[in-house]
Amino acid sequence: MVYASQYPLSVIIVGLGNNPSLQQLKVFDGNDGLVTSTGQRAKRDLVQIIFHEEYKDRPKELAQVVLSEIPGQIRKYFRMYNALPLKPVNYLQIVEQIKIQSKQEDRIQQDKCKQTAFTKSVLDVCSEKRDVKQIFLFTPVSTSS
Repeated sequence: MVYASQYPLSVIIVGLGNNPSLQQLKVFDGNDGLVTSTGQRAKRDLVQIIFHEEYKDRPKELAQVVLSEIPGQIRKYFRMYNALPLKPVNYLQIVEQIKIQSKQEDRIQQDKCKQTAFTKSVLDVCSEKRDVKQIFLFTPVSTSS
């Protein structure tokens, strides 16, 4: 746990049953101070230990207690490295921007197609009349693919 405390990790241990040896797991919970091992101290508390027997008739409260320490553990991790959390991303806004951009690209492509069709029709008319000057005047867009 000491080594893992330097990573963005939370450990949740739910003790099942009424075994007295489960109480020994409390040593990993940082509520009484940070865990030490081989002379090194954990950088932060990352363990949450809950005993199911205490909440067996209150499942909602169990869920709240199990998850209650995680936000604080995440904040401590980011503060440890002087990192700020990213701004929330509005995915719906991004999707809308992509749709708008896609529509604009479609319009540009449609305009190019219309321009090409117009140029081809002018070329057809001009080639029938064999008017070389008009052919050069009305061919601003390449008709080759």
